[in-house]
Amino acid sequence: MFDTIPYISLALIIVFSLGLGFIGRKQSTGDNFFIGNRKADWFPVSFSVAAGFFYAGVPFFILKWHNLAGFYGGIWVTLGIIVPLLILGVVGYYFSQNKNFSKFFNMNDFVFDKTKSKKLMWIFIFVYFLASIYAMTVNLTALGFVAEYFTTVNYMWFTGLFLLAIILYTAIGGFPAVLRTDVLQLVLMLLGGLGVGLLIANNVSSPTEVIQQSISQHGRNFFDMEFITNIFLVLVIIITGSGMADNQMWQRMFTINNSKRLLKSYFMAALIYFVACFGVILVYSVATATGELGEKPIFGVIDAIKNNGSIILVTLFVMGILAASASTLDSVMHSVSSILSKQFAKLKNQRSIATAIIVGFSLIIFIITQFKIDIWVLLTTFGTVRLCIVIPTLYLIFYKNPNILSTALAILISLAVGLYLNALGLPKLTAISITVFLPLLIIPTSNLLIGYRNAKR
Repeated sequence: MFDTIPYISLALIIVFSLGLGFIGRKQSTGDNFFIGNRKADWFPVSFSVAAGFFYAGVPFFILKWHNLAGFYGGIWVTLGIIVPLLILGVVGYYFSQNKNFSKFFNMNDFVFDKTKSKKLMWIFIFVYFLASIYAMTVNLTALGFVAEYFTTVNYMWFTGLFLLAIILYTAIGGFPAVLRTDVLQLVLMLLGGLGVGLLIANNVSSPTEVIQQSISQHGRNFFDMEFITNIFLVLVIIITGSGMADNQMWQRMFTINNSKRLLKSYFMAALIYFVACFGVILVYSVATATGELGEKPIFGVIDAIKNNGSIILVTLFVMGILAASASTLDSVMHSVSSILSKQFAKLKNQRSIATAIIVGFSLIIFIITQFKIDIWVLLTTFGTVRLCIVIPTLYLIFYKNPNILSTALAILISLAVGLYLNALGLPKLTAISITVFLPLLIIPTSNLLIGYRNAKR
């Protein structure tokens, strides 16, 4: 019975998600499929934003630092992800003042509208594509790592079936299906994290005592500089880059089409996100307090839930991880299809092209996932590379007359430098800081050189 938990969880997720995906499929127009007719209410969108931002890798990042530094380590990881979410909300608020904001389907539309440059547009598409590879690979890999706890699970078949189900409801229902399933998936995350955490903590002693024991075992101060430099700043910079290069986050802004509701949605998402992460931290604190974390900490966490709870609670926890994975996978799939299929806007079968893109892209991700690359390595390689787009994106949003060549050079040079710095093995904070802020030097310098050249002519 216990070893069937992953399959039971998978079956429930598939049934619920496909059911929500099929709702309203007959009346789904092209506009509805790609952007939900821009009529989404800010409150469900806040759930969707939180769910889409809650990569399945997040519980592993929290676990890594909770295992090293206790309760405070988990809190700093959470803060390092919430701050970028708030930054995105503020940037989105100002971005929504753009006169053509209500016409955009994705961020790439804005890039072309602002610059009228197809070459620059394709550079952005390339970076968005890299961002999507990272987001999907991390989520599917994290899912597989959890499933491997159960001896009956075949990694390849389990990840393949899960991916197939997501392809089906995303291709059938489009953005409305993604939005509906995100709400369900976030509820499952809250049940699998906060719900399970509170129940097993009460069975051990109490949530307060469990947290205090986790703090005392590691003997770390909340304002330990290692937390701020090695966790908080690294994550703030990398996750901000992830958000700026993640078209799904911009798409949710376009669906609201109102600056004040947009800001409320992202701030509410940050609050929901903190609650969800706190639940995960509480589960890990129980595992720490009971001494059940071993060589594979995630296995120790499941042992702690089983020993201090029940099979039902283990099932809820696994479903929470599945939901976290699904919420990002479907959003990224839809985002990629939206960006690439829009390049075939003159074709009548644009939705068919979007479906083909979803299937082809997912196949690439499935193959990469089978290599079982370490999740932290994925974050600090693919994640670092995407930083090259942060400053150029803000430059296009806030600068009235951006220079196309300067923007392109800033992205390409910082991309090359970011890859080189990763190969050197520099401290992560150093590498990511140089990569993200290098365009601040490149853009004004190239603008001056271009202006000087034009003046000489």
